[in-house]
Amino acid sequence: MRIKKITVFILLILIDIFYVFSQEENIKSIIEERIEILQFGIEQEILDVLDKIESQPESAYDTVLPDIFSQTKSKSIKEKIISYYKNQKSNKLIESIKKELDTYDDVYDQYGSSYLVNIIDYLESIKSQEAVAYIESFFELEENDLSTKLIEYIGELKLTYFLEKIRSLSEDSSVAEQVRLEAIRTLGKLGDNAAIDTLMELMDSDEKSVKRAACQALGELGEENSLPVIIKAMQDSDPYLRVEAVKALKNFAGEEVNQALFDAFRDNFWKVRVTACSVVSGKPDSYNKILPILIYRAKNDPELTVKKAAIKALADINTGQSKNALKEMIADKKTSDAIKLSVYTVLIDKDINLIKDEIQELLREEWEKDKSVLLEKVAKEISMQKASWLAPIFEKMLDHKNFVLKLYGLQGIRINRFSQYRERIQQIFDTEKNITIKKYAKAALDAF
Repeated sequence: MRIKKITVFILLILIDIFYVFSQEENIKSIIEERIEILQFGIEQEILDVLDKIESQPESAYDTVLPDIFSQTKSKSIKEKIISYYKNQKSNKLIESIKKELDTYDDVYDQYGSSYLVNIIDYLESIKSQEAVAYIESFFELEENDLSTKLIEYIGELKLTYFLEKIRSLSEDSSVAEQVRLEAIRTLGKLGDNAAIDTLMELMDSDEKSVKRAACQALGELGEENSLPVIIKAMQDSDPYLRVEAVKALKNFAGEEVNQALFDAFRDNFWKVRVTACSVVSGKPDSYNKILPILIYRAKNDPELTVKKAAIKALADINTGQSKNALKEMIADKKTSDAIKLSVYTVLIDKDINLIKDEIQELLREEWEKDKSVLLEKVAKEISMQKASWLAPIFEKMLDHKNFVLKLYGLQGIRINRFSQYRERIQQIFDTEKNITIKKYAKAALDAF
């Protein structure tokens, strides 16, 4: 009897070993199959494989991808391979890149400026010293779109090595407008405080686009002596300069700034008011002055976009006064469903427990209606949240006549792993004829 048990035990071990081995062989076969497609497939097949392996990198792919990169004429395949190695921060592609860029002017002619920028992006991701050298070379092409993208790239990565080049381009009125404007904006991104006086002079330019770019740069630098120029720009007849001036206030503080923000909320151009909403939430020192007019805008602005921006700002400010104002909007019968939904969405995202009572009241009011868009939208939002008090709400949704609410109930139970409803979910899975509901029920069962 004991020998039989030992024999069975050994057989079980051998089965496990065989299973693991077969799984490994299966994985290897998938990798080998993908390599074959990479080597011999048509373009779309290769792109599909590259999509799959981007999130499943394997060293085996390094045996073929650099060669494929060098041999293919497909821009799409080349860019996918660049993306694959960039995401890994791997230098396995560096030699192929360097070889290709031996004739970078031909590469530009064939694939365009965006392709060269992708290459620079890859080189920067692996901290390659060649990145700076290639940027310098690419400028020699004197191609406007490429130069503009390179300047933008220099600003984003704060490559101060190129500061003199950027200064030169920003001051040269003979270069293409798009190149010069990007250079002016980049002075701010590179923190070039020496350019303050030049930028303030540009604010008197007759060219609207130059004034906007200079205002952006001054906002990035945030030097106090430029504040009067920025506030003056808020009175300009160009509405888009006023937008840039309000954005620029984000790096300044003080009563003068708070008053300027207050005035921005009364600007006739709706984008100025939206921009003021985005700026104010990051300025705690402005709340006492700004909150009353921000609340007014959330309730009464003639533009729905501004109302929504003000609601988001109130949620981001997250003080007792701002939260109470939002709750009052939910309770107010005059508030439209579209605005109520915006309030529910931002508060649920901020902290669903803040509006537990309001959610339960909404369910009581809307539950029996034949079609309540507000109920459906809020149900969707809460189904993606975790909170123990949601359990009976999700259970109740399972019995609702609205098919969509049943799905959200199942989704909420799955996300929260309310295993006390396992038996009920199993019953739904066993008896439900609707394929979508069965799928959601199965997902919930798998989560327990």
